Amino acid sequence: MRKKSSKGRAKIRKRAMAKAVTTRQRTVQEMQKALGLDKIEPITLTPSDAADFRQKGDPFKEWYEQELRRVYRRKK
Repeated sequence: MRKKSSKGRAKIRKRAMAKAVTTRQRTVQEMQKALGLDKIEPITLTPSDAADFRQKGDPFKEWYEQELRRVYRRKK
């Protein structure tokens, strides 16, 4: 039975750490800025829509982030 050298493990850890740093997930704001979406003004909500939004939250938030990440990956 052969022992694995600690030197080989160190190389693997360094590569894994380097990859983790380079593949950090961008924030929504960073992706919007990179795609030029930060210049788009959101629509104005009516008072009833605003009250509904406050009570129920944003039903499209997760979907928007998923689609934004998909588009961002394609544009890179």
